[in-house]
Amino acid sequence: MKITRIETLLVPPRWLFCRVEIDEAAVRRADQAGHTWRNPVWRHDDGGTAEW
Repeated sequence: MKITRIETLLVPPRWLFCRVEIDEAAVRRADQAGHTWRNPVWRHDDGGTAEW
């Protein structure tokens, strides 16, 4: 994802808003390529799995 613009707006006394714009065409191209996101698998020295 490519961030093209970030805008912040402070509303006193305690609100802060953040607007983030992205390159939608880049997101659509990345969607066409697919993904293989998986959680990492860690192992202990004895071979057992270590969850985080």
